[in-house]
Amino acid sequence: MAERRTTYLIQDPYDLDAVQFIRTIDLDYGIRPICLYTSTKDRFYGELDFPILTSDLIEASIDVEPDDLSSVVEQLGEYDVCGVVPYREDTVEVAAELCELLGLGWNSPETLRRFRDKFEQKTYLREIDPTIRVPECRLIATADDLIAGALPERYVLKPNDGLGNRSIGMFGADGLAAARAHLDRESGPFILEEFIGGIEYHIDGQVRGEGDVESLAVYEYVRTEVNGYPTVYLGELLCPTTDPRFDQLVDYADRLLTATGLRRCPFHLEVKVDDEGPCLVDLGARLPSEGGGRTISRLHPGRPDAYAIAAHDYLGINAVATGPIDWTAYDRARTVLVYGVSEEVGLIASVGGVEAVEAMPEFVRWAVKPGVGDPLVATTDLRGAPFIVELSCVGDRSDALALMDEVRSLVTWNVDAGRRAAEIARVGSTARRARRKLHWLLHQRMHGAR
Repeated sequence: MAERRTTYLIQDPYDLDAVQFIRTIDLDYGIRPICLYTSTKDRFYGELDFPILTSDLIEASIDVEPDDLSSVVEQLGEYDVCGVVPYREDTVEVAAELCELLGLGWNSPETLRRFRDKFEQKTYLREIDPTIRVPECRLIATADDLIAGALPERYVLKPNDGLGNRSIGMFGADGLAAARAHLDRESGPFILEEFIGGIEYHIDGQVRGEGDVESLAVYEYVRTEVNGYPTVYLGELLCPTTDPRFDQLVDYADRLLTATGLRRCPFHLEVKVDDEGPCLVDLGARLPSEGGGRTISRLHPGRPDAYAIAAHDYLGINAVATGPIDWTAYDRARTVLVYGVSEEVGLIASVGGVEAVEAMPEFVRWAVKPGVGDPLVATTDLRGAPFIVELSCVGDRSDALALMDEVRSLVTWNVDAGRRAAEIARVGSTARRARRKLHWLLHQRMHGAR
């Protein structure tokens, strides 16, 4: 009888974070994943963009229907599945069902599903530990539900399973017409919750096997209102351990994550702090997006990187990084993330300031590097940022804010680009899209697709 091969499952892994997990787990354990694809079209383009997905680092690839995961389990008879890696917010639901079907001793399906249901999670936390402050909220299925209960003086509407800061609206009690219009142009259901003032932060870390909560980074968000949306990213500033709110936020994260019941998993927690203290905004069972795991790893160079620790905990193979956390490097310089904001729609025909930013002594990396031919949308959420750059600032908060302003003044697009440059960008973008589409149509004709 053939020996059963050890593997793990990862869904739709056409993403830099997914690739990092694949490389890390192969390097540490020599275990290759079975990739599950929920769309043959997205799989085709994903494998085109990330050649590793068709390399010998992959055990197998399976096209799946998310509504029929039991048929996937039937195809895994020759494998010993040691875990699931839900590297991105929208892969947590499938991970929850797979864990249930495979009987994996990671997290209960109920625990994981709450991380994709904002209303259920906040209701659960309020019931399990009333000392944890969460906003008053209710579920909104249709615009008519707005008047089914009293409206707070100010309130927030956002998709109940939302991610990436998408489709968020803020309204006053006298803004019923605007709230209805917001719901009519977005897909639901929505959660309606009271508006919490103050400063917004996010805490990133890892919940270990016994439920110990390790906060590894605290950031302050800098947001603005633009393009009709009130919470558009401008940047993030690392919160040093000497900041009076650091310990308050870490303590809140510890109590809240403990209450969720989560184990062996990274977390991304968004919190607002006003005169009453911290209050939950959102919570994800994942590393921060746009390569945030790399940033966390640089903040703690004496530990295995964030992907390695998360991978060990996902697969439950052995314990790593069990010692105390050293905050020396974390406090040595203030990490700054700067987000570009576009108010126009079209293409980048010319871009300036990229080399100047890269020449700055504070430059670390581009999370999203702007280039000629890139699409431009009116920025309303994370996906619409034309650039994201990471910097390291030696200075205080005011120095970090000044650095953010300097970068925004340097990076420009379509300034005196001229009609010829715009046409070159348009033709180049059209040609690239046409080539990709032609490849897909040929593939579809040969293999079929859904």
